[in-house]
Amino acid sequence: FSVQIDLFIALFSVRERPSDYFYLIIFIALLDAILNYGLIKFFLKYSPELAMVGAALAPLISWATYSVILGFMAAKNLNIKTKINVIIKPFISALIMALILLVTKSTLQNVNFLNGFLLLSLGILVYFSTLLLIGGIKKEDYLLAGMIYSRIKNMF
Repeated sequence: FSVQIDLFIALFSVRERPSDYFYLIIFIALLDAILNYGLIKFFLKYSPELAMVGAALAPLISWATYSVILGFMAAKNLNIKTKINVIIKPFISALIMALILLVTKSTLQNVNFLNGFLLLSLGILVYFSTLLLIGGIKKEDYLLAGMIYSRIKNMF
């Protein structure tokens, strides 16, 4: 989200329209505070570990909301077209991955190095599998990954 947000803010600044997103920043700050309080309080009923998940989810939701609204504002005020799927599909994949990891972790007694490695591997597998299933990875992405792999391989 950060790269896209920075890009939109730079575009608003270049066109001398930073005031266009001023109230959005205030709204997002309030949304983040409310979500932090609400999600921590809600998840704390179940466990302190889940309360930390609530604390992590709040800025994720706030930043996603900020990114989407800023994209709509850029389209409306600056005549810049954005594709919402670029944001939504990775977000959906990340949510599915997080839910599966939470359920899987809750079945483990403790997380040692091996379990942590398996959870990490499962997370990577679930994220990219979901991204593939919902069409979040395109042919250009494969070509870019191949090009990066070739450059790294040639470095060594």
